[in-house]
Amino acid sequence: MRRGMHPRATRPQRANDDMARIASLHTYPIKSCGGIALARAAVGEAGIEIDRLWMVVDDHGEFLSQREAPRLALVRTAIRLGELAIRAPGMLGIDLPIEVEEDEPGVVRKVSVWNDVVDAVDEGDYVAAWFSTFLGRGARLAKLHPHARRLVSRRRTGGAEIAYRFADSAPLLITAQASLDDLNLRLAGAGAPPVPMDRFRPNIVLSGLEPYAEDRIETLAIGGLVLKALKPCVRCEIPCVDQETGTSAAEPMATLGAYRADARADGGVTFGTLCVLAAGAGTTVTVGDAVDVRLRPARIG
Repeated sequence: MRRGMHPRATRPQRANDDMARIASLHTYPIKSCGGIALARAAVGEAGIEIDRLWMVVDDHGEFLSQREAPRLALVRTAIRLGELAIRAPGMLGIDLPIEVEEDEPGVVRKVSVWNDVVDAVDEGDYVAAWFSTFLGRGARLAKLHPHARRLVSRRRTGGAEIAYRFADSAPLLITAQASLDDLNLRLAGAGAPPVPMDRFRPNIVLSGLEPYAEDRIETLAIGGLVLKALKPCVRCEIPCVDQETGTSAAEPMATLGAYRADARADGGVTFGTLCVLAAGAGTTVTVGDAVDVRLRPARIG
């Protein structure tokens, strides 16, 4: 505590409960491919239902993302009658069953995502040829094996074992609509066009917060669901990929880089906050739900 600071200033603050609400919910069944906007979603330890359950890998089992394969942005997904519908420009559609017995040892393969190597189920040669043709490089589609257990860094969780799927480093990403609005004002000032929230691929977007208030989130409570903030989300170049065209530009990272370097992330440019489940696994949340947001006090000086 700084000398002269009132002791109450160190206590968590509550955001305006009457205003903080879920503005939108999103799941991304295939890592780095198009997401699905949801009206409601069940949230478990591994995040929103089927989020990042699949992942595109190269011929060596290493994950591919929009960083090296920006055309992944053009792959669209939808959930229809228990199947994952996969579509892309100029390609025939693919429909994969979501719930299936994964008991054939011949389809299990090791895949790598960052520093983790886990078991996955290969979706077969036809699907591999589809992705390879569309991306113009060797690619296969892998689904996390139901017995695989990938854990969030225990250094971040205080030693707790929290399993998740193929997301980069945490099960849930939270952003605030006001933060995007502020960024777009800055982009307009720089003569650049606005960007939509899909550039940042959040799971839960909150309304009713001040810009970048998500930087100070300690916990979020939505009914019986409680989420705990883990760390700020450091951004790579993916927000520069237009999700409608699959092409890249300098913005919005050029503008974000001028004011969003975060000391908590060793100077990395951040937007949004990564969270883990603290309580209420299986709770269904709905767009429009009120959110009790507990914030750390703002830094003074």
